[in-house]
Amino acid sequence: WGTNAYGELGIGSTDGAGHMPTLVPGLTGVKSVVLGAQFACAVLTTGRVKCWGDNARGQLGDGTINPHYSPTLVPGLTGVKAIAAAAEAVCALLNGGTVKCWGSDTSGQLGNGAPGDNPSPATVPGLTGATSIAAGTFFFCATRTGGTEKCWGENYHSELGDGTRVTGQLPVTAKGVVGALAIGAGDEFSFEITASRTIRAWGNNHWGQLGNGQRGVAGVPTRALVP
Repeated sequence: WGTNAYGELGIGSTDGAGHMPTLVPGLTGVKSVVLGAQFACAVLTTGRVKCWGDNARGQLGDGTINPHYSPTLVPGLTGVKAIAAAAEAVCALLNGGTVKCWGSDTSGQLGNGAPGDNPSPATVPGLTGATSIAAGTFFFCATRTGGTEKCWGENYHSELGDGTRVTGQLPVTAKGVVGALAIGAGDEFSFEITASRTIRAWGNNHWGQLGNGQRGVAGVPTRALVP
């Protein structure tokens, strides 16, 4: 349901807005769904992925930049454990612990060190042992076996957690992250839940979104003051 200007409802057309939940035709066996700016993707129980909606930056992963108003299979992508969607890019965590990304690369969010949009999934080099993945607006982060974390993409507000504000065309290590159990990402910030069940966050803090009782950018993970 919702707006359908780009076919993001997956109903086969751009007709009107969906004011009530409407079945996405032909989409079955869904394990999870993620939403980008004007598109959506679903992981199927078969380990395949289908996407639909806007595709101007190749975010549907089918090798084209043509919009699709119905769910369209991402060719050649199998064994998908989970996916995360940024504004106009998607990354998929595969069962073997590697990550593949596609779509817009305006801020290095494909993580492959080669600037330029890519409408087909490409492996993020040097990233192995990934266990979970999260997306901000223009960046991604992944936890790895052992609880470390790597991030890539936009870093204007230190959302990559490496203590710099240098955009990461390749994954960089978030400083001091050990024992991460889960991760999440917002517009310009990231957070982790640690093995000790504490929350640490980093990045833009203009509105206090890091929960540390302060304002201003945190370049590295900082403990949130959660009761």
